Amino acid sequence: MKLTTINIKGMHCNSCKLLLEKSISKIDKIETVQANISKGTVTIGYEKIPNMDDIRNVVHECGYEVSEEVTSNPWLSKNIDDYKVMILSLLGFMFLYFILSKTGVSSLFDIKSQGSPSLSLVLLIGITAGFSSCMAVVGGLVLAISSKWNKSNNKQTFGQKIIPHFWFNAGRIIGFGILGGLLGLFGSVIRLSPFMMSIMTLIVGVVMIMLGVNLTHISPKLSSVSLSLPTGRLFAKKETDLLQDKDTGFRKYLGTFSSGVLTFFLPCGFTFAMQIYAMNTGSFGMGMIVMALFAIGTLPGLMGIGSLTSIFKGKTAQIAFKAIGVLVILLGLYNIANSYSVVATRFHSGETNTSVNSNQSTQIINMTYTDSGLTPSVVNLQIDKTYTIVIDIETNIYGCMSTIYIPGLDENIQSIKKGNQITFVVHAATAGEYEFDCAMGLSHNAKIVVK
Repeated sequence: MKLTTINIKGMHCNSCKLLLEKSISKIDKIETVQANISKGTVTIGYEKIPNMDDIRNVVHECGYEVSEEVTSNPWLSKNIDDYKVMILSLLGFMFLYFILSKTGVSSLFDIKSQGSPSLSLVLLIGITAGFSSCMAVVGGLVLAISSKWNKSNNKQTFGQKIIPHFWFNAGRIIGFGILGGLLGLFGSVIRLSPFMMSIMTLIVGVVMIMLGVNLTHISPKLSSVSLSLPTGRLFAKKETDLLQDKDTGFRKYLGTFSSGVLTFFLPCGFTFAMQIYAMNTGSFGMGMIVMALFAIGTLPGLMGIGSLTSIFKGKTAQIAFKAIGVLVILLGLYNIANSYSVVATRFHSGETNTSVNSNQSTQIINMTYTDSGLTPSVVNLQIDKTYTIVIDIETNIYGCMSTIYIPGLDENIQSIKKGNQITFVVHAATAGEYEFDCAMGLSHNAKIVVK
């Protein structure tokens, strides 16, 4: 058997790999097809020479291009259409954000307005992940399950064909819930410091930007570094070996269910962010709810990936993935911006105006932190006077909101724990408003007004 390697432009994940392999294998005279994402190539095996025009047409219909020359990947794309899609997508997301802000819908998912990430926000993040980074990372496995099952059961109804997808996502939801609960239990013993949380959030942001760049193709050099799930023996082969007619009941879908559980450990930026949050809940129950709800949010995207590949084909699919890539990059930049505020505070903690003259009298201000937040929510102080702010903690707060400090007045980040008492000594030399923030720069919806 003879082998020929063809250079392909546009592959970014294992979904692309499987789509090309499946489509090209249907061409007459082609016996084997092996796509390589990192090299951007497809190697075909044949006894009789196939029609190259047929191969080009199939590749084009899938939304990719055949390159006649072997060239090294440049750092920046030379295709002007890539930049057009990015700019239009960016403008579209900005317009959508503007509309949601004006209508008040965005407040339903606003961390700052709710004190800590709400369950509705966790669900929204899951939905976003299901149509973006999780689809890019897990999509190859989903398509592997689908293609194997359809090949072995091509006479079954649509309802019967989606059964493996049901078990795969059931594995994700149950597995994510149990493992998330264990993370919460671990967090109750070992609590991450605000600085370590910021470093982990920074890593999440970098991973998300890499995924976004991979999807947009704005940097072919970086896009060649695949962060997708391998479709080899670790996952796909195990589960497909167990999808056999000789097995019955749950055992028939055990491999698929197990693969869903194991996706908990894949390098998805959104998953990692939720894992950090689950650990910082310090509770098995809350950690379980957070991760299970996140997995439920990814359900529409991962359950629909088979139908999506039918709806979005060719160039349309490429444009859709590039638009999703822009969104993932924006969210990654948001993560990095939040983590920077803590890192900057850590390395410049000595450069604040919190010094107090020992000769000055100090007035005590009492505050309380309950389930409703800080009370009072507004504290009025006079300029050039020294105050001691004492906060009695009557509730437990989870995530980054379990920390508190006053940027510009007292940069000492302190932990919020039920039964504790937090003390800030402030001396404002400049009039203005100063927010009570968490370590990631999010507001506790309370402020100090200095006049």
